[in-house]
Amino acid sequence: IIEVSGDVPSSRSAHTAVVYFNKMLMFGGRDADGKCCEDLYEFCFTTSEWRRINHGPCNQLFMRARHSVVVHNDRLITFAGWNGKKKLNDMFQYSLDSQTFQTVHDSDENDPRLP
Repeated sequence: IIEVSGDVPSSRSAHTAVVYFNKMLMFGGRDADGKCCEDLYEFCFTTSEWRRINHGPCNQLFMRARHSVVVHNDRLITFAGWNGKKKLNDMFQYSLDSQTFQTVHDSDENDPRLP
């Protein structure tokens, strides 16, 4: 067992985790009560330390589970998922260099394919 420190995330399921150099980034999912999470965490393999990444006042935009995440060109790109009420069809990115979020594609509110 590895001893870890820092801001350790709550237990969860339906989240995503990707590795970027010596760090793992873990985003969203569902907590033990089944509620969708909006948080983004970074785990450093070198120091065994967790850090919560703050993304400001727009948490509801990011709240989701069962989404897809990839790392591409130093960006964490998140697509779609489930926010606890409906399926999502949006896309946003987090710059790993500047540590900023940007919406790439807003949700298709009028898309008849989405319940």
